[in-house]
Amino acid sequence: FNSYAERLHSLGPLIILAEIGLLFLGIVHISTGAYLSYQNFRARPAKYKKKKNAGGRTISSSTMPYTGFLILIFIILHLIDFHFVEKTDRSIYQIVLETFSNPGYTIFYILSMVVVAVHVDHGIWSLLQTLGINNLECMPVLRVISSTFSFSVGIGFGSLPVFITLIT
Repeated sequence: FNSYAERLHSLGPLIILAEIGLLFLGIVHISTGAYLSYQNFRARPAKYKKKKNAGGRTISSSTMPYTGFLILIFIILHLIDFHFVEKTDRSIYQIVLETFSNPGYTIFYILSMVVVAVHVDHGIWSLLQTLGINNLECMPVLRVISSTFSFSVGIGFGSLPVFITLIT
């Protein structure tokens, strides 16, 4: 773990450039999502009288603004706890162990990964539709690919605090 962190930080200016790029893309993503939500609300301020899941609406698609906001909160807390924390007297591994020794934070982290999986599930599906890969033959397979990838990401990152809790 420490070796990985050291190798990552040894990239120096490249890691800073990557962080700036991720910040820029994150701001663009949040701004675009907020603008689309606002446009959607303005186009239809009164709710539909039909069934909410009509037209293929899923939990993922109907909760995008909310899961996006929860992910933003998670990212801010994650950066405070792991990126901007004092690292002079402790290793990254020690910081992670200390943080995940708090059961409340561990539960928050795991639940956040569930939220990330739900958000990414619709995001990938929406991306595939935007690219025009949504014909009747491909849709079921793409739906499985989208869900498998997003929940693999959620399980992968969500397993970190579980693993650390089990080994300590």
